[in-house]
Amino acid sequence: MPFSFPSSWRWLDRPPLRLDTGLQGHVVVVLFWRLGCAHSRAALSELALAGLRFAGRPVALVAVHVPVDEGEDDDERVRRQLAQLPAPLVAAVAPDADDVERLPTMVLVDAAGEVRARAAGVPRRRRLREALEELCGQAIASGRAAAVPFVPHLVGTRGGLLPVAATHDGERLWLASAGQRRVFAVAADGEVTASYGSGAWGRQDGDASSCSFALPAALCAHDGYIAVADAQTHTLRAIDVAAGEVVTWVGNGQFGADDVGGGYGLDQPLGSPAGIVGHEGGLYLCQPGVGQLWQVDPMTGAAMAWLGGDYGGERFAQPIALAADGERLWLAEAGRGALTCIDLGHVAVHERIDGMRRPSAVAVVGERVFVADAGAGAVFERDGAAGALRPLFGRDDGLHEPVALASDGERLFVGDVAADAVFVADLSEGAPLRRLELRGVPRPARLRGGGVARVARPVHLREHSDVTLRIAAPDREDGETAAIDVVDEADPVLAVSRDTVVEIADGRAEVLLPVTEGLVGALRVRVRIAGATENYVLPVTVGADGALEVDLSAD
Repeated sequence: MPFSFPSSWRWLDRPPLRLDTGLQGHVVVVLFWRLGCAHSRAALSELALAGLRFAGRPVALVAVHVPVDEGEDDDERVRRQLAQLPAPLVAAVAPDADDVERLPTMVLVDAAGEVRARAAGVPRRRRLREALEELCGQAIASGRAAAVPFVPHLVGTRGGLLPVAATHDGERLWLASAGQRRVFAVAADGEVTASYGSGAWGRQDGDASSCSFALPAALCAHDGYIAVADAQTHTLRAIDVAAGEVVTWVGNGQFGADDVGGGYGLDQPLGSPAGIVGHEGGLYLCQPGVGQLWQVDPMTGAAMAWLGGDYGGERFAQPIALAADGERLWLAEAGRGALTCIDLGHVAVHERIDGMRRPSAVAVVGERVFVADAGAGAVFERDGAAGALRPLFGRDDGLHEPVALASDGERLFVGDVAADAVFVADLSEGAPLRRLELRGVPRPARLRGGGVARVARPVHLREHSDVTLRIAAPDREDGETAAIDVVDEADPVLAVSRDTVVEIADGRAEVLLPVTEGLVGALRVRVRIAGATENYVLPVTVGADGALEVDLSAD
């Protein structure tokens, strides 16, 4: 049965796509996912990596977010999640799961529009690539392959730092930036004194400028190292502060569903590792992908399940952050909305405080325990006598989505991804929360490979007319040629697609568009000049009072 995009989907930052126009002749992967699921986030990463692999070929990757609870029905959160991927994905939001029983679920559609596979869980990288290769080959052999391949657009997000993790080594604050894909060392006055990561998406070890991260989701100062949990490459990395180099301690780069462990170093897969804390020379590590806590020996790279699942009779729901307090661990369980205390001596849960929306970070300073609730936009402090949480800072203090906590013993640092800022407050009673002004933050690196389409300013065209589309080429000489392709991406507004070569004159190229009747649509415009290619999504409306001449102008 042919697959189709429901009209109930809401497309992010672009006009709706259609399989029978804009994606005709394409192999299409549709991934249904949700924000609050570690497996969904891992599946998104695999989809984006496939986008890099098949860039320029008739393959389209569509990520459909299905909000399951109220906190997930947030377009800005979706945009921030997509901005952290190695390559852009075209994104839509569905009002409900419809016939999708589990999230994530991937649907593979061939160039004829037929569903060829449907599978739940994180897609296996090799199998997904092999399937796409096979279906691309079939499309080419049958003559169905699209001549103008789809190019995704960048989903807009606010802010470029996106601080997602923090720790303090006693001298400097360390920040992990999802927007920069880097880890920064920050002095007391806010000056960035060291930067680790090239800014490119990856898991390359090496010196500060050549190493790379994907999503450094958690940090921990440990014996002269800054341990880094990279959630998208499923690795535990380490910054050797003295040597200025990054090494990999555990993980092979691919999502692992192993809930036992026992392997060493690069041979032991991890599943979306998150919060880390050091204790007596070793590390405890959150594994939200398998709902467990693991122990890691940095010296040998040994990693094994310690608590959760079949270990200790405990079940953890999205364990995301850790802090140590003597012989106790404090754990933020995002899926349960709880702050959980684990007694290390008895290897058992000692206390659990429920009632939060989405706990995201925890910090211990002396006898004080702090927890950030990203869903509530607040930071709480545990009241040990009452066994409850009391609000410390909230939205009135400038917080929106706090996801990182750290302390130097005298101050509390709060990283907020929605505010795109780091806040700081003295730990004295009643001290205000204020922004930490960062200086010396490097410029973000560009996404590698694949190219992206720019969403142009909407235009209104006259129906049943040949409309002149003017495309600026200010740096080109008169007489140079431009190959221009224009196809429908949504409801058809063109009588026929255009595939033409024109000469540039007066710093622009012009092409006639045969516009038929219609109301709302979108055009894919590909412009190739002297080996350089630009892609645009042009939203259009059509009516009797439309223009006969319009400019293609990117927003």
